[in-house]
Parts: sequence; C-alpha cells; structure tokens
Amino acid sequence: MELKALICFHRVALRGSLRQAARELGTTQPTLSHHIARLESEWGFRLLDRSQRPIRLTPAGELLLPRVRALIAEVNSIQAELPKLRAQSRPELKVGATSAISSLMPAVLAQFVRAQPEVSLTLREGLSSDLAHLVKSGELDLALVFSAAARAMGYRLRTEALFSVDFAFVVSPHHALAGRDELRLCDLDQESLILSGGISGEILLRALDESHVRPARVYETNDGATSLELVAQGMGVGFTSELRLQQARNTLRVLPSGDRQFSRMVNVVWLRRQAAPTAVEFLEIVRHYTWPLG
Repeated sequence: MELKALICFHRVALRGSLRQAARELGTTQPTLSHHIARLESEWGFRLLDRSQRPIRLTPAGELLLPRVRALIAEVNSIQAELPKLRAQSRPELKVGATSAISSLMPAVLAQFVRAQPEVSLTLREGLSSDLAHLVKSGELDLALVFSAAARAMGYRLRTEALFSVDFAFVVSPHHALAGRDELRLCDLDQESLILSGGISGEILLRALDESHVRPARVYETNDGATSLELVAQGMGVGFTSELRLQQARNTLRVLPSGDRQFSRMVNVVWLRRQAAPTAVEFLEIVRHYTWPLG
C-alpha cells in the first residue's frame, strides 16, 4: 500500500470528483484512478461509489477515511518538522568582533562562507571585554578583540596576534584646533572630549591622567558613528580607531598624536579546549587573511 494511493483516495473523498482531485494533486485523472484501483485491489473492497455524482464513499471507504486522514496529518507534521531538524543538525560558528574593526568583518566572513557554505554563521559585535567573556563562557566560539581583553582572561583563553590598529584625534573643520597638524596631550587640557566606549577611551584617559591633563568634560557613547556625529556638531575632540577615521576624512579633520603613538594589537581568542572544526577553519582564514592595516 503506497502513501500516494492513500493521498489520492483522501482527496477524492474530500472533493467527490476524480477530475478536481487530479487537478489539485497535479496529476491526470487516469493516473489517479489507477492508484485508487490498486488500493481497492489490495484491500479487496470497493472504496468509492463512482456511479453517483458527486462520488460517494462505500462503507469500506467510510471506515478507511478517518484513519487515512490521521495518517496524512501525521506525515504532514513530520514534513514540517524536518526543516527544523536539518537546521539543528547544521554545523554552526559564532564569532565576535570588537566594534572598532567591524568594518573589516564582512570580507572575512564572506571568504569563510564561500569555503563552508553549509555552516550557520553568527556575528556578534561589542566591546572587547564583553566578547572575551562570551568566549570564556562558551557562548562564542572565538572573537577578534584587543589584546588587553585577551590578557585579562589569562590562561583561560588561547590568543594569537593578528594586526595592530592605530588611533588618532578628530575634530570638526570649524573647531579651534582644526588648524593644527597634530595634537599633543597638553592641547586637550580643558577641552571637551568625545569617546566611544571600549579600548579607545581607556587608552586616552589613562594617558591624560599620566600627563596630568584634565579635560573640561568627557562625552561617552558605545556607538562609533554617534561619536563622530557629535564631533561633526562641534561638541569636542574625538578619539577613535583609524578604521572609523577612514569614514570621517572627507568631513572631519583628522589629527595624529604629536607626542606618543596610540595603537593596540587585535588578537583572535578561543577557549583552550579543542576548537570545533568550523572554528579551526575560521582560524586558518584570519591567520592568512591580508588585513589592510598591516
């Protein structure tokens, strides 16, 4: 007894017409009649009274219909669950990237997807410290973070240096400091600062404290684009990574630091336990990727 024959019987029972049932099932009327005839031959009973219009069920057909209906419903339920099962069985990779380098990630992820198209991929952006903790807890397979966050996790994470990112100052073209070729830390005394959260703010505030420079006020935001917009509005001196500065050079004045170089290393971090195959593949890509920062 074939499922297809049961489906044909069920549709004819619902519609009372061989022609309409055949049309809805995408088959021909002779083919549908053949399936039902084979089913009747197997059961040894006529299931349909074809002499009436619309077609009616025989007593044997009445007995069979509710069971066929339940069987088809169960098959449909299984078919609906199968895509979820396939999705659950797909390999996955959960990657984190500090917001300062998020603009670099699409090209890297695209290379990975071309190599591993069957992998379900998730990218999470945020602060380096938060991402490192997510790797430690197992919520991320690996993350690209600044070295300070990697060191803070100590022996819990494996870490590998990838490239360095430079930081610089940025001001509105109308700011009083816009005519300078560079900025020294002492130039920031009593100036308003605009910082995006994370490593950039930490390294500048630490340097200012060591140099006994006191800004008038500090505005902080976790969004790099917002910090640049605040700079454009003339609210103060910004300090951010060269990646974000590339987006700002046409509208803002970028000023390098005159008395010290601000840079930080970006590391890839993962748990010390054996990495999943998808994570190993991604590690190979980031190790050999030509990062545009050197």
